[in-house]
Amino acid sequence: MQGEHNFYIKIIYDYIKLNFPEKNFYFSSDLDIHDSVERVAIPNPQKPPPELIKVPDLVAEEQDNHHFTILGEAKTFRDFINDPQRVNSQLDYYFNRLKYKNNGILIYSLPHTLKNKVTNLIIKKKENWNTQKVKHLVITDLDHARTII
Repeated sequence: MQGEHNFYIKIIYDYIKLNFPEKNFYFSSDLDIHDSVERVAIPNPQKPPPELIKVPDLVAEEQDNHHFTILGEAKTFRDFINDPQRVNSQLDYYFNRLKYKNNGILIYSLPHTLKNKVTNLIIKKKENWNTQKVKHLVITDLDHARTII
């Protein structure tokens, strides 16, 4: 199961390296090649508790511009379907963390069969939190396969 989850994290990492070659990112992730992701508390917009902490699977922060941050979240089919409360609370955290960046991006990676479902959920979350300026991208195993063929 961990291998499958890491596969989706690697899809995010590969996408960033391919599409932002000019950027000098500091990466942290669940992958063995990076440092672990730091726990960052933000104010909880739905108090209590006073702070909200979720740990994305990958963070890429441009070393020359700390306002350019990419948060990556990877989900297996089972993780996405079996724990909707966690999926929702993570998205709440990610959008509330990225809205304070001048240039924040959320990249979500999961099986292709869930792409429409998560895209609709992300759009709804962006409306709820008034974070339309935060860019998002959903990439899947099928998208990744197309880039390596």
